[in-house]
Amino acid sequence: MDDDSAPRGLDDDNDDPLGLEPGESILAQLNASYAGRFERELNLPGSDRRPTPTPTSATMGSILRGGSMGGMSAMHRPRMTGVGRYLQWQHHAASVGFPVAGMAMLLGVSERRLLVYRATFVRGRPKQLAGSLPLRRVVQAAASRRAVSSRVLFVLDGGGIVTLETMSYRRGRRFVDTLLTTRDAMGHSRES
Repeated sequence: MDDDSAPRGLDDDNDDPLGLEPGESILAQLNASYAGRFERELNLPGSDRRPTPTPTSATMGSILRGGSMGGMSAMHRPRMTGVGRYLQWQHHAASVGFPVAGMAMLLGVSERRLLVYRATFVRGRPKQLAGSLPLRRVVQAAASRRAVSSRVLFVLDGGGIVTLETMSYRRGRRFVDTLLTTRDAMGHSRES
């Protein structure tokens, strides 16, 4: 028996390259990327780590000789690079059941699912379905404006929160509106 509440991925049997089921179409799409700077506001695990300060030339010689910088060996000092922030975000997203398609991805909303695609490099079109989750698993969604970019936040059943960054607040808002309207319409059609 197929559990339709579980995220779907690339191993599913489907002839459609977009991973759409029969009678399903993409209603809205949004280019997005992980939001590494937002993790402190959500108190995600490991978000208390601070970036390592750059050593000065005076301490560099000591480090090369096996010394330490600030009382901790330079070889064992935790670092939070861009890749480290992404890996932390990826681990969190996967742990709450959100499909991950890499640092940059394309989101889609169909009549039944939130779709997550690997995007083509140049045009940001859907390249390969990384996974999906039923719309009923999305408890709430919101778009917020930031100084340079915008955020799209998903609250999943079970309390998981996933935040993505997007360049356009208006597109993010339209995507969220379509997702919530479609999800709510699904609930009303099941009740009738």
